[in-house]
Amino acid sequence: MKIEIRHLMLVRAVAATGSLTKAAESLFRTQSALSHQLKEVETTLGSPLFYRVNKRMVLTPIGERLLSSAHVILDELEQAEAEIEQTINGEAGLIRIATHCYTCYHWLPKLMMQFRSLYPKVDLRITAEATRDPIHFLLDGQLDVALVNRVEDHHQLQYTPLFTDELVFVMHPQHRLRNCAYIKPEDFALENFLIYTNELEENSTYKYVLEPANVRPKEITNMSLTEAILEMVKANLGITVMAKWALTPYLNSDQLLIKPVGKKGFQRTYYAATIAQTNPPAYLNCFIKQLKALDINKMGTAEVKDAKLMV
Repeated sequence: MKIEIRHLMLVRAVAATGSLTKAAESLFRTQSALSHQLKEVETTLGSPLFYRVNKRMVLTPIGERLLSSAHVILDELEQAEAEIEQTINGEAGLIRIATHCYTCYHWLPKLMMQFRSLYPKVDLRITAEATRDPIHFLLDGQLDVALVNRVEDHHQLQYTPLFTDELVFVMHPQHRLRNCAYIKPEDFALENFLIYTNELEENSTYKYVLEPANVRPKEITNMSLTEAILEMVKANLGITVMAKWALTPYLNSDQLLIKPVGKKGFQRTYYAATIAQTNPPAYLNCFIKQLKALDINKMGTAEVKDAKLMV
């Protein structure tokens, strides 16, 4: 027999009350049942846990050691039970989020302020390492909400449409294509295309714009940070295609120039991807609703109202 939780509870109760009778009352057990449990654990350890002194039960050194462990283990269990209950009731928890391709979260602070006023015990955490492949992290249990721009047919996933945004061509203001009204697929043929994905074939612009036109950029450079890609563009070392909402915080000078991709522009719809659940936590439903209500396209416009977009 091994020491069990019930034995730790017994030791703590007897140490606190000084008698089996009072301990049995506090644990809602009979005295005989508790006496039997005490004999079990003392037999297992090969040592008494209590001395009988003047009709009071006093801990032996072995009992003191076991009581020390009992406090740690039982306190941790009680804390875990309380936190689990709060999570089940939607009062506390954790939401791990990531956006597909983009490492910018200028829209998050406003949402966090609104959300935390309702759920102050729910932690919002960015999982930056999931940027390249958030669906994998979602299915692997390392992510709770992924902002994605494509829907994968998987029975474990559900998608909530959020907003539609335009992908634009981003270049240096002195780039050779600066005077074009819009960018054509063939315009990419001489460019160093800066992308997030490891493979060009995974890139949306290539998949939906360039590949159908049988065009491949002269050079492809993979970079994992939005900021790093835009610094390369500012140095006129390449071009990129990026969602306008992701660009908003960076269009505060004349160092970037954007143009539509195609005569009608290149639109994409974003979704909040989550694991399909019968009864998701109330706070997760609330977060998705607030995310859907948030106009990400307009976030940060006050900071860039003087930006030279030159579209």
